[in-house]
Amino acid sequence: YIPPHCRHFIMLTSPGEACGHWMILLQSASGLRMTCLHRMPVLDTFLINSLLLRADVLDKKNYTLAGLATEQAGITAIPGRLP
Repeated sequence: YIPPHCRHFIMLTSPGEACGHWMILLQSASGLRMTCLHRMPVLDTFLINSLLLRADVLDKKNYTLAGLATEQAGITAIPGRLP
């Protein structure tokens, strides 16, 4: 996900040599700062969709990179949905 202002990127990485989990990463546009928002042993498309929708809302409210990371880290599951 790349918002229109291009201040940061949200990336999804697949399991591999560096990490055995799916990871959602938040990176600054300069590439100097990177935060892991979530690690998942199994790909959860509902969680990813929720994170991207939330990121869009927060971007429109002009959240900082730190604020976005803090807000996104609080999303752990979809209410009413079993894993």
